[in-house]
Amino acid sequence: MALDANNQLLVDTLEAAPLVDGRYENVKLVNYNSLNDVRRGCLSMVFGAFDTISQKKVALKFYDLSPALMHDQYRRAAFFREHELLERLITVDRCLQLVSLMSTFNLTVKHGSATLTLPCHYFAVEWIDNEVDAFFLSANKFSAVDKLRLFNEIVLSVETLHNHDIFHRDLKADNLRSYTEALKRTVVAIDLGTAARLDSGKIQIGYGSHVGARGYAAPEAIGGLTDNRRVAKYTDMYALGCLLFELFNMDYYFVAVRRKNHAFDTVIAAIASKITGTTDIEREQDWCTAMTPLAGGFTPVSIAEPGSSVPPGVVAILDEILSSLTNFDYRRRAHTLASVRQRVWSALRVLTNEQEYQRKLTQARKLKQLRREKVAAREAKISSRRVA
Repeated sequence: MALDANNQLLVDTLEAAPLVDGRYENVKLVNYNSLNDVRRGCLSMVFGAFDTISQKKVALKFYDLSPALMHDQYRRAAFFREHELLERLITVDRCLQLVSLMSTFNLTVKHGSATLTLPCHYFAVEWIDNEVDAFFLSANKFSAVDKLRLFNEIVLSVETLHNHDIFHRDLKADNLRSYTEALKRTVVAIDLGTAARLDSGKIQIGYGSHVGARGYAAPEAIGGLTDNRRVAKYTDMYALGCLLFELFNMDYYFVAVRRKNHAFDTVIAAIASKITGTTDIEREQDWCTAMTPLAGGFTPVSIAEPGSSVPPGVVAILDEILSSLTNFDYRRRAHTLASVRQRVWSALRVLTNEQEYQRKLTQARKLKQLRREKVAAREAKISSRRVA
């Protein structure tokens, strides 16, 4: 849908201003496409701008001014919590960096002869240009080695957040960016609007649904534990498993798992109906008690589903990783992301060894062919002399 009047006024004002707050120029809205009426993100209006102080391009994140959302307590608290989390990650490698702290831009509104002021909260973060969507949308364009190296970087970025007791809770290709320095690619998870700390208080008691994209939401997040910090790291792991699957398959993981298990959502709903506890621990115990006899009845999804681009030599390793990340029972998922990366590197070694073997085999075949050609040429020369 088109931008509402408040946000449109903000866009018009910022884009027309030669300099915003004395430092930002060339401000342009970047998370809304008016041609196809598509918007990315739900908490913020995101603008690209040039920061005359740092002399770099930045992203300005403004709180959504839509009348229907301006006073939504959850959304507003989540916006300010994102800023708080980013403050904690200042100077931490592989994490999105703040460029300026929370500020207020005063948007003026004329009404008759009166001039009103609407305070607009925003903060600036570094601009990371490179998206990773192409790795997921063009399955055959990149080699398996390239894909697994990217996945390793994705896991590293999430592992860094977890090491600081921060859980993203909305991992998907759209929320990943990369940059390259000294020929080394680094992935950064952006858009921490739904992220939370292990020790952060809850914005609201009782969520109506999961946070983040449903296609990457774990069973426990869909089934009533979405606000439980004790299991949040496992929901990030589940999303990582979805991403791994989608690097080698054109299908989405959530489609594949439901195609193999038609009762997937029904089982989640049935388990969720058994949650009656009031504390996180009680609700978690309720979930596990109801889930335990049912979790083993699901048919696993293989990384090598029909149409997959995964090389046969690493199917077993990647299936093991996929299973460890997406197990219906979160207690059976990988204990650490470091162990996941170890298995990824095992797959990479298999592929690079195979590449080296094929290179040597090709080289040997070429040398053998050259020897044959030399022998044939020598014999032809001798034969021609005999004829003469």
